[in-house]
Amino acid sequence: MLLIPGRAGDATTSDKALELMAELRAAPEARHSRIVALVPTGCHPLAASLLDMGANDVIVGDADLGEWALRMTRQIQRKQAIDQLRTRLHDGLRAAMIDPLTGLYNRRFAMPFLREQVTTRAPEAREFAVMVADLDHFKHINDTHGHATGDRVLCHVADILGQSVREGDLVARIGGEEFLIIMPGAGGDEARRTADLLCRQIANTAIMPKGEAGPVHVTISIGVAMGQGGQPLDAATGTLDALMDQADRALYRAKARGRNNVTISARSAA
Repeated sequence: MLLIPGRAGDATTSDKALELMAELRAAPEARHSRIVALVPTGCHPLAASLLDMGANDVIVGDADLGEWALRMTRQIQRKQAIDQLRTRLHDGLRAAMIDPLTGLYNRRFAMPFLREQVTTRAPEAREFAVMVADLDHFKHINDTHGHATGDRVLCHVADILGQSVREGDLVARIGGEEFLIIMPGAGGDEARRTADLLCRQIANTAIMPKGEAGPVHVTISIGVAMGQGGQPLDAATGTLDALMDQADRALYRAKARGRNNVTISARSAA
């Protein structure tokens, strides 16, 4: 409630009221508030100005208790409806970007993030690493222990990946047991160390699913490709495809070498 003391025709009162209204609408903490202004009798031009600046309702002069209650109830109902709509919109946007099982980002979010790394222009353009990681013999886990255990393994691995990379790196689940890791600003040596660390941590961690007699062990193979920012926008799609193809090929080589290891592509997608 915004109470405007004064009398009709008082320019100072009007100026202060409009200034306060502007401050309220600019304040982050009041951005989603409903504002009801009470102005003195006869201040209809001020009332119109307040409505034009974003007031949700204006009461001119005295109003009886019933009218007050009706107006305030209406504003509360409208705020609740808008808040619910905003929450549904936020949840919908989050659901479009987040993998519901692991809580990691999904492909829909990860690929635009990767495109940003590719097209970042100088002086911010920099090298970055792209990793494609795939759990080894995951089908055997599902077949032997059941899909519920498989889901627990995926969540456990997702937690390790998310906790083991740097702040600002992105980890996404892009397939059944396949993950994408993007490391902005990382060179080849740092990418190799990180990938080796991820392999060791996952291999050395026992997962104890509910209802199992013993722990479940899992390993992961990782293919790494290096990219360079500053690519033209019209070449971004081709560069993205080349990066993902190189990381996939490196992953296949890691699998062929016996799994539970890291292979880095010898080519650059710059």
